[in-house]
Formats: sequence, C-alpha cells, structure tokens
Amino acid sequence: MLATILFKEYVTMEYIMSLVYLGILSLDFINKLIQSNKLKVINTCDEQGAGFAADAYACINRLGAVCVTYCVGGLKVVNTTVQAFAEKSPVVVISGAPGIKERRKNPLLHHKVKVNC
Repeated sequence: MLATILFKEYVTMEYIMSLVYLGILSLDFINKLIQSNKLKVINTCDEQGAGFAADAYACINRLGAVCVTYCVGGLKVVNTTVQAFAEKSPVVVISGAPGIKERRKNPLLHHKVKVNC
C-alpha cells in the first residue's frame, strides 16, 4: 500500500471509480483501498461507466482513476481511456493481474486466451 500512500500524498484526489464486484485479481486491492480510507471508492454498474466517471472527474479535478479487473475489465475501458486521452483528460487505469506465483502455478488462468480449448 506504499503506492497508495505516496499517491495520496502527492495527488489531491478523493475518489476512485470501480465496480462493486471486481474479479478476484483486483478485489484484494480494492478492499485494502477501502480499509485505508485514503480514497473513496465510487461503485458503478460496469467498467465503461467507471471509465466515463473517471474521465468526468478528471475534467473537474485534474486527475481521475478507474480500477478494473484483469483482461476483460481492461478491454471495457479502452474506449473511455482513448476518449480521455483525446481530450487531454488525465485518467489513471489500475488493472488487476495475476501475481508471479499464480503465473508459475497455472499459466492458463481464467480470463486468458487458452490454447486447445
């Protein structure tokens, strides 16, 4: 959580956009974020809504952030991220990902393209 503490110290941002039920690869991060009381999590219905909300927040407050789950969630915020980029709206996308241990144990984790399905 050092990154969260440093982030909060240098950035005046109060909210991060996310979903109520993220994938298991992001859920631990969001739970720790909620418990730290550093940033408030705004829950949205889907990733695209979270991306647009982060863009709108960035337009007003100089920086927005969205947290999504690994792969599928990241793909759903591509359009909103490109829109924010085109409008020069600074949005940070935080995406969950499998850790090194998970990758070594099971290289064919869920939400990955599998060979010989």
